[in-house]
Amino acid sequence: MQFALLVPVVGAVLLVIPANAASFDCGRARSADERAVCASGILSELDVEMAVRFDTLTGLVAMGMRGDMGDAQRSFLASRRRCGSDTVCLTALYRGRIAVLTTEATASSQRLKHLIRDHAGQVEVLVEPCPGWATHVEI
Repeated sequence: MQFALLVPVVGAVLLVIPANAASFDCGRARSADERAVCASGILSELDVEMAVRFDTLTGLVAMGMRGDMGDAQRSFLASRRRCGSDTVCLTALYRGRIAVLTTEATASSQRLKHLIRDHAGQVEVLVEPCPGWATHVEI
């Protein structure tokens, strides 16, 4: 019997999100960092990409790791707040957070690959990189 497990493709999700749309309600943006994200198309795109990667990865990791992920995300938001309206600071912060989430997603997909291979007996596992960063695992 064959099953397919698909991890969402971030690129496809990003295509349906309107331009200049942050991952939060810009109508309620009060702090300097939130207003800067809402005012910048690039920062808005980075914010959405980061949020999609975070949400996707949260669904992939074991429940015990989600607390650590939440702590890291709260730390990111505190750092973002300290950037204020400095778009250079915000851009660097978002790119760094996206890189961390991408690395964590790759590690999670590799753990999944090995878990399936180790415990599924005669199951073939194919892990292929997709555009963006998502992984397709076929069993």
